[in-house]
Amino acid sequence: MSIREGSIPFDISNVREKCFTWYRAIGNINKTPPLILVHGGPGAGSDYHLHLTKPLEATSIPYIFYNQVSCSHSSLIRERAEDKSFWGFDVFCAELDNLVDHFELQKVGFSIYGHS
Repeated sequence: MSIREGSIPFDISNVREKCFTWYRAIGNINKTPPLILVHGGPGAGSDYHLHLTKPLEATSIPYIFYNQVSCSHSSLIRERAEDKSFWGFDVFCAELDNLVDHFELQKVGFSIYGHS
């Protein structure tokens, strides 16, 4: 399966610094609906989903790991680190929407696996 890794610009209102979301996409995500793996957080990273790699590859399901902002390889937002009101549902939904838009997944569809 092909592997693409990179970062996606992510503009967040009320944040001065430029932000980005790191991702790793495995398989042909633009042909077959991928599974997007959403990690818990804030603070955790996607590494604990790595045990799913072999089962997903055995089924040929394409998938996308990503790290939410302020986690692992994604932007650290220092100016909002202590602002508990910032780290809520809205910012993480906007980031997921940004990822879906970046890969144009509205055309092919997608599924989500996540927990916190």
